[in-house]
Amino acid sequence: MNFDGKIILIRHGENMIDDSISNNLLPLSEFGKKQAYEAFQTLKGQFDVVISSPSKRAMMTAHIISPDSKILCDKRLLERGWGNEKQDGLESDHDAKQRIKSFLIEYMKAYPNKKILFVTHGGLMILMQEVIEGKIMERGSVGNCDIIEYSFNHKKIMKNKINSRNISC
Repeated sequence: MNFDGKIILIRHGENMIDDSISNNLLPLSEFGKKQAYEAFQTLKGQFDVVISSPSKRAMMTAHIISPDSKILCDKRLLERGWGNEKQDGLESDHDAKQRIKSFLIEYMKAYPNKKILFVTHGGLMILMQEVIEGKIMERGSVGNCDIIEYSFNHKKIMKNKINSRNISC
């Protein structure tokens, strides 16, 4: 793959907790909106395209971070359950990584030499890092509105972690 650009991963802001609402329909909490605004201040529109999970909390985060951009929605960025084996209909790590790999290749081909922002969920963001870096990441290591940036230059990959949890809201 010949991609000289940047991929920026961000987990959605903190969502409201309400057992009466479907997981994908949970909106951001007030604190989650503040986290997304802080991410907006940190990123300052430093991307060419925004692709988000269709979940309400991810889309709200994307709109706060990129209020003037068209946001592409891709269901392949939706969260899935954890587990190494497929049980109770959950997607396995292996299957999720295959989904992520094809997803990343598709967008890297579509937007060469660009800065691509992906707004997703913690578990999927960890697996995305595993696909990019080729190593296992610590589970639970991604907080709300954490930002990970990968710079690709002639097949060399550089990682920069910007942790929004250290920013006071």
